Amino acid sequence: MCQVLKVSRSAFYDWTSRPMTQHQIEDNNLRGKILKIFLKSNKTYGQRRIKKQPRIDKIKCSNLRVRRLMAEPHLVPIQTKKF
Repeated sequence: MCQVLKVSRSAFYDWTSRPMTQHQIEDNNLRGKILKIFLKSNKTYGQRRIKKQPRIDKIKCSNLRVRRLMAEPHLVPIQTKKF
């Protein structure tokens, strides 16, 4: 595998043993909150509405960050029709 990717073995094993960065830890926490908000809204909230919720909890997040975290597990809002 290392030959195909043209990476040395020591670099690969160094990469696998690295601790998570602060940004990755924050993303994991934010991903859980986004999923809870999305499911609580019956899958109707998009990234704009979801972005407003974590800001109440004093968490910094941008539109692009919320959009990226919603795209990974394929969270797509459903548009409801008013009759």
